[in-house]
Amino acid sequence: MKVRDHATLETLRRLEKKEKDAWQAKRLRIIILAAQGFTAPSIAMILDLSRRDVQLWVERYNREGLHGLDDQRGGNRRNSLGNVRQKEDRDSLLLRAGYWYDRAHAKLTSGLERLKVEKRLEELAEVRQRRAADIHRLHPDKDAPQDLWNGLY
Repeated sequence: MKVRDHATLETLRRLEKKEKDAWQAKRLRIIILAAQGFTAPSIAMILDLSRRDVQLWVERYNREGLHGLDDQRGGNRRNSLGNVRQKEDRDSLLLRAGYWYDRAHAKLTSGLERLKVEKRLEELAEVRQRRAADIHRLHPDKDAPQDLWNGLY
């Protein structure tokens, strides 16, 4: 397969290494392998592409240079339907996560409040028993501590 000299092999390798877009890096890899003498079927097998895809990318590179490897699928990719759908899905997940967080937070809060109330009731019961025991010590001839407490209020 013939590859025109729009860029040196070293430049293509450097561009491939720096490229963040996986598809763009794969296109650069096609050109690198073709420039090294690999055939379209062998490149296709190496990169898990069709032979025709390999031929088309080499053809575009030969015709347009590095700009021929740019993604030309429909203009502004940021506003594509797929990206809008992904944003809606992400927003939906965040809303559902927020619902479950609020629900769990409410349960946790109510559980903590209940624990605080139970702890306070236990403290009050201890105070009641101590006071009743103190009153019984001061007045041993009176009734049992429980009866004394009930008589105070």
